[in-house]
Amino acid sequence: MGKYCLCGLIGLLLMAIAPAARSETWEGASPGQVIGIPVYDPESKRYFALMHAEAGPQALTMWGSVAEQARRQVYKGVRGRLAIVDSVEVHSFLLRTFRPNNYQYVWIGMRYLCRAKKLEYSDGRMWQPNSFQMWDAKWNQDVYTCNDKNNPNDWAPVAYTPEMHSWIVKGNTKGYPWYFIEYPTGQP
Repeated sequence: MGKYCLCGLIGLLLMAIAPAARSETWEGASPGQVIGIPVYDPESKRYFALMHAEAGPQALTMWGSVAEQARRQVYKGVRGRLAIVDSVEVHSFLLRTFRPNNYQYVWIGMRYLCRAKKLEYSDGRMWQPNSFQMWDAKWNQDVYTCNDKNNPNDWAPVAYTPEMHSWIVKGNTKGYPWYFIEYPTGQP
C-alpha cells in the first residue's frame, strides 16, 4: 500500500509543477481567461491550451521560439505543437473556450513559405486549397514579411488577430507572447 501512495503523491507533485498544467495570471490576459490548462475538444480529439511564452527577451516570443516551447511540452504522454486550426469547429472551440480579448495576438501552428507561396501546418502537412481559412482582409501586416529575397527558406508565421476575428502573417522576427498549443491525443 505504501508504494501506491508514494506513486500517487509523486504523480500529483509532477502534475502540479508541469508547465502545461498551470494556470496563472499574466499581464495582457482577459479576466478569468484559462491559461496553461489543456482543455479537451471531443470533436477534433485534441487538447488545446492558451499559453504565455517563457519570460525573457523578445526572441523568446517569436514564432520559431514558441513552436520550440510547444514541442517541449508533454501532456498525457503526447508531445505538444503549435495548434493547427484546420476547421470551423476547432476555431469555434478555441474562441468559446479561451475567450480572447481585443489586444491579444496569438500564434497558431501555421506558416507561409515565401518562395513556394504555400502554407505549412506545424505538423509538416501542407494546407490544401478549399481547406479552412480565416484570413484578414489585410492578411500581410508587416513590411518584413517575405522580405529576404536571397533566402530560399524565408517564411512568415501566422497569428490570430485580437478577438480571433481573422489570421494575419508577420515577418519571422515578430514576437507575440501568446500561443495556442495542442496535444493530439485522439482521446480524452
